[in-house]
Amino acid sequence: MTVESEKFSPFDNIRHFIFNDYDIRGEIVQLTDSYKKLIENHNYPACINELLGKMQAAICLITSTLKFEGEIMLQIRGSKELRYAFINSNNNQETRGLASIDGNIADNCEFKDLFDSKAIMTLTVIPQQGNQYQGIIALNKDTLDECIEEYFRQSAQLDTHIQLYADPKAQKCAGLLLQIISSEKKEQQKLDYEHVCVLADSLKAEEILNLYNEEVLHRLYNQESVTLYKNKPVCFKCSCSDEKYISMIRQMPKEEILDIFEKEGKIECQCNYCGKQYYFSNDDIGI
Repeated sequence: MTVESEKFSPFDNIRHFIFNDYDIRGEIVQLTDSYKKLIENHNYPACINELLGKMQAAICLITSTLKFEGEIMLQIRGSKELRYAFINSNNNQETRGLASIDGNIADNCEFKDLFDSKAIMTLTVIPQQGNQYQGIIALNKDTLDECIEEYFRQSAQLDTHIQLYADPKAQKCAGLLLQIISSEKKEQQKLDYEHVCVLADSLKAEEILNLYNEEVLHRLYNQESVTLYKNKPVCFKCSCSDEKYISMIRQMPKEEILDIFEKEGKIECQCNYCGKQYYFSNDDIGI
């Protein structure tokens, strides 16, 4: 296994790798702090925390396969108690997201039981230059992994294998992606792809959630010729700020703003993404 020289890094990274003898590429991502910040200020059921962790790992893997500058959003919409869940990312692997729940959801609810036949998953890519595009598929599979694989088959016509993991108690999530690349040896590539996917299926959750990515890949592919590229950092990054909330408040009717100040003495706001509290005085708003 060939590794690009670098200082050994902790988790919250994504790493690209290629099989030197096969026309196949891969990505492995492992998240801790960024996952913790995603869920820590929300009182979601355990199964929703698990779903968001898998979505966060998935958006990192998907983003890493794209060559673009801009934003990308993975969104799930349903008509049961889970109304929606989404994760945003960008080409710098800065992620954020949340879920909306209307009703009670059991902590141990299975993925397929969260949705009915009307539920959909959308993947929206918003480049800084050019037109945005969106892929939509039904959530008619048993796992998120299978739904995303189906998206790649339908929208990109690329054989893609994804394995997603999340442990809300340990506040860790991870993912592995394998994908074919352009090849003239289609029949041999199919056999090679099946081979590396079978090896990937032997991966255990406790391995990818606790071992460094280099060790994980060595355990899976120590008999293969694989080149590992440098880790790229992943983080949770919220876009909230004083300026954004002040701008939003100033769009409210002046009488309503003054009434709040008269009754409360301040205006209080809370970010839905990171949970940060903001407090503004009359002087801050300038009314």
